Amino acid sequence: MNDLKDVYRAYKINHKIGDQNEMLNLLTDESPEDIGKVITAYLAENKKLTGSNITDKRLRVYVDSYLLMTNQNYIAIKSKGINSKEFTDAYEKFKAMNRRYMTYLTTRFAIDRYIKMTEEEYWKTIDKHKYIKSAQYNTCQKLIKTDFYKSCKILDKIIGQTTEFQENSIYRLQRADLFVKYDSTTIDAHEKAIAMYKDIVDKKKYCLYLYEAWLKWRMVYQYWNGLSKSSDIPNNMYDNVREDLAVVILKYLNTYPKDEMAINQFLFISSHDIVRRYGEYPYGNQITVEYHETFDEPK
Repeated sequence: MNDLKDVYRAYKINHKIGDQNEMLNLLTDESPEDIGKVITAYLAENKKLTGSNITDKRLRVYVDSYLLMTNQNYIAIKSKGINSKEFTDAYEKFKAMNRRYMTYLTTRFAIDRYIKMTEEEYWKTIDKHKYIKSAQYNTCQKLIKTDFYKSCKILDKIIGQTTEFQENSIYRLQRADLFVKYDSTTIDAHEKAIAMYKDIVDKKKYCLYLYEAWLKWRMVYQYWNGLSKSSDIPNNMYDNVREDLAVVILKYLNTYPKDEMAINQFLFISSHDIVRRYGEYPYGNQITVEYHETFDEPK
């Protein structure tokens, strides 16, 4: 449990600093005075961040060094400018330290240290069909392409009749997916999908599909919130919900500490990156890639 908490706390700080860096990259054309104001705010935020509650001593040193060198970079930008030798020198030292830090974090807390199941066992366990009990579900699936609205009507009925949380979540995920995939021309359909994904998360109950619900909620919300690099990207909101789910899974693991699927889901939620403005996709923020990889029909 201490290891899992350490992983979460380290990545939480990484995500916070990552979001700050993304915003600073966005503001490079702003005046030095405006950039200075943002940096002042970030330095104040970062005073509250610390690795002191991390139990792994080496990781704690790395986290505190990461924070210290991040702040030194910010101070160099504010006092000397982003094109200064002072910033270049500070940033080179930061990059070298950061490589060592991330190597330690990803190897010391590698997923195979905690999980022994094979990939085949994982996919068999998470297969939704194992948990579907409704006799009407196959009929609903067959009707999607030929009578979409009848299919949705049947699925809505199944959702209303199913009380077991995990099974109900499977049907809700499918219903929300249908809004996105086949009724995606209206904002109303996406709003319904967002609400349905979020409803699974807001129940604060454990099931195998919390990570999927969070990812899809974030994808669809951001899709309609903006896909450009300069769009509003509320990573703080996304990460607050991430934390809610991490707490739910940890509480479950207190009772079932050897549940490898829960450990796996916790590590996925903890380490999954923020919504990046800058990345491999050059024409907008990175949610574009996640969204289309998730929801586009295979060609």
